[in-house]
Amino acid sequence: MVERVAVIYPFIPHYRKPVFAALSRLSEFFEYIFFADEVATDRTIRTEKLGANFNMRSAPVIERRGLVWQSGLFRIAMGSEFDVLIFLGNPYYVSTWIYAILGRIFGKRVYFWTHGWLSRDAFFKRLLRNSFYKIPHGLLLYGDRAKSMGLDYGFRHDKLHVIYNSLDYPTQSAVRHSLEMSIDPRTALPVSLRQYSMYAACIARLTPQCKFEMAIDALAVLRDTEGMSFPLVLIGDGPVKQALERHASEKGVEVIFLGELYGEDQIGPILYNARMVISPGKVGLTAMHSLAYGTPVITHGDFNQQGPEFEAISEGVNGSFFCADSVEDLARKIQFWSVRERTLGERHACYGIVEDRYTPIKQLELIEAAISQDLR
Repeated sequence: MVERVAVIYPFIPHYRKPVFAALSRLSEFFEYIFFADEVATDRTIRTEKLGANFNMRSAPVIERRGLVWQSGLFRIAMGSEFDVLIFLGNPYYVSTWIYAILGRIFGKRVYFWTHGWLSRDAFFKRLLRNSFYKIPHGLLLYGDRAKSMGLDYGFRHDKLHVIYNSLDYPTQSAVRHSLEMSIDPRTALPVSLRQYSMYAACIARLTPQCKFEMAIDALAVLRDTEGMSFPLVLIGDGPVKQALERHASEKGVEVIFLGELYGEDQIGPILYNARMVISPGKVGLTAMHSLAYGTPVITHGDFNQQGPEFEAISEGVNGSFFCADSVEDLARKIQFWSVRERTLGERHACYGIVEDRYTPIKQLELIEAAISQDLR
């Protein structure tokens, strides 16, 4: 008998569509129905419509002063239509506390899809988070570090399930393969980039948290101390674009702003041909994006201020960690990767970890293993 699973998100982020597609189309044991608002609560994230091939239902969201209520879900929590409920595990979603508790009372298996613990919270914040995480039968976590911290807080091993994270790796893999087979993969670059024998890249929304000014400063240090000079290519747009333009001009560093790009046929050649991708602030799915194209990632080494995806990076193998807030150390890491010979082995070390853990198919397998556990 196929069990019915409700996947409840406030909206559909564009980066979730590939794994939702895997759940919807490839599962043999579960039928997934998705509940979300059509409007994003986070304006910095592009929302996505799942389309006719998905079973999608409306669940409008109201946000007030940082707290969120999602309506239209009492029936799924208390009715008999669904066997399993998977919520986005955010403790500031007041409705999730209520729906999840009701779901358990009415005999459903309840799970939270969440990054879990990223750092050691202050006492009251930790109390709130841990109380929230005790509600479901299990947590679907982005990384191994979160599971380790959960164990430290007294959560049972069988309640903590690491499912990692993913982007559209099947498409990325196809784009990468076509570039690998090309006589000259640089011909796929935008015309504005073909003249450069080497460049560094960044891909993210241009916000203060990304600290892209550090990358500019580090390239200025390399120019002044080592005589090395190459441009920084920024994929993305955001509120600090003009400030970054001014900063680059003051430092005399060439920065190429490409704006927002979403198609892998556009993004792929840029990341593939980059010598490295730099994420001076915390790294998230940027790591998956870069590594999928065989390009190493540089980010800071303060793991309490990192996204779970930093776990995919191995020092000196497929990327590097610099001392947080140290422009000089960031410059050293950039220099290391800029002079290192690019090999097929290095590229495989990058995308190999993605294939092992960070694909939609792998997430499908891990999610279904987690929610099947209570059936045994």
